[in-house]
Amino acid sequence: MKTYSKLLAAVLAAGSIALTAGTAAAAIEASQAEAIVIEEYPSAQIISTELDTEDGVQVYEVEFSTNDIRKGKLTIAQEDGKIMECELKYR
Repeated sequence: MKTYSKLLAAVLAAGSIALTAGTAAAAIEASQAEAIVIEEYPSAQIISTELDTEDGVQVYEVEFSTNDIRKGKLTIAQEDGKIMECELKYR
């Protein structure tokens, strides 16, 4: 019974570590936020990328332009890469 208890404790501890590591790995980097912009707007030229906090949430604000868009800004959640806001000013 002691061996089973120790094994169960080890499995639970390993699962906890794996779960924590998986959660931390979900956050995206600035280059990934820029890639999201380019996925949405393939001809985008990145102007700037800044990490900011909005309503307690870490976000990347990526400013860009295209041939049709004079100034664009996507606000992307750092946690999961979700587009939170989109602002476009056309030429």
